[in-house]
Amino acid sequence: MLEMRKNTTTKNSRNNISFLRSSDNWNSLYDFNKNIDTNFFEKNKFLKDLKKVESLMVSMVCDDSWMGHCAKYHLQSGGKRFRAILALLAAKIFGLNKQSSINVAVCCEFIHNASLIHDDLQDRDLLRRGQPTIWSRFGDHSAINLGDYFISASFEAITKCQVDPEYKCLAVEELSNIIKQTVKGQSNEILGRSDFHSKMHDYEST
Repeated sequence: MLEMRKNTTTKNSRNNISFLRSSDNWNSLYDFNKNIDTNFFEKNKFLKDLKKVESLMVSMVCDDSWMGHCAKYHLQSGGKRFRAILALLAAKIFGLNKQSSINVAVCCEFIHNASLIHDDLQDRDLLRRGQPTIWSRFGDHSAINLGDYFISASFEAITKCQVDPEYKCLAVEELSNIIKQTVKGQSNEILGRSDFHSKMHDYEST
């Protein structure tokens, strides 16, 4: 989707892709020593990149405002950052520069966390990662606003990628489509809860 560098997929990277495709246990993605070639990932640098992702997320949304307070509360609960890991892996394979890789990973995490916040609100879930959800702690309005706040931040992260403007436009278009599909899926799920005649195909498509 973004800038690619030709002929960069080495034997190590192909092995790592095969591992990802065959893995039945997502937790094994964190077992860098056993399952992933450390020459490819340069493990320590990769873990540092994850910390940079976390740091950039905080710097973008955790200010002194009420939204900043809510954002800090949500982000401090942690999470697997699985989507950030996949984004960094894909960026490595396609030769994306370091700062752009971080921004793409941040974008993915903001979209994911926005969906969690809105989903918790609509499902009226009380707990997320062992602590009260945003809506149950700060109210419905704050949950709606924080989810939207994160979505806005995801677009900001993409626009700061150090790539050609053409690729930025493609990335923004793809991001918009992903958000639209996510919202449609959530809407279909909510509508389908009262439809006892729903078929497996309908569930899977959602």
